[in-house]
Amino acid sequence: MEETHALDKPPILGVVECKGQIRPVPMKDVAAKTVLRHLFKSFNLEDAEALYTNDYPAYNCLDSLCNHETINHSIGEYTRVKVHINTVEAEFSVFKPWNATFRGYSKEKTHLYTAHYNFLRNTRQMKRAERILAMLPPKNRSITGSKPSTRVNSPEPKYFSIPKPQKHPTKTKEVRKINH
Repeated sequence: MEETHALDKPPILGVVECKGQIRPVPMKDVAAKTVLRHLFKSFNLEDAEALYTNDYPAYNCLDSLCNHETINHSIGEYTRVKVHINTVEAEFSVFKPWNATFRGYSKEKTHLYTAHYNFLRNTRQMKRAERILAMLPPKNRSITGSKPSTRVNSPEPKYFSIPKPQKHPTKTKEVRKINH
């Protein structure tokens, strides 16, 4: 039996860029090695102007790499001049109830739900048509990532095959009158 999200919630690392993207990322665990590996793989921390975190011990090594400051909620500290993590906490106050609407999904699918949330939140300023176009792949690759045929006379590759609605013959219900 697969473990479901409702029974054993996987940890989710929240990253919010000051003027940009929102990225809740599911993690297999919250060990320092796992969290830091993701941060180093996904972000260029050396070029970061500043990095604000809570006082989780795994983040201590970031001090030597960038302008890293921490907020310690356990001693009642929530903001210090411009240093705060309120943006990511506010984002989780939106993410948690949104995610709770999807009950009992497999933990292995958590990355799909967080990716969907990322897309919705990061494109929320777009109009509906722009958002739909943002979901389509670029013209130089198909939805599977393979390159389209380069033959001279090959037609434009089709990325989606949307079937036309089928007209079903109306089914008439046979009604029998029963005489007693």
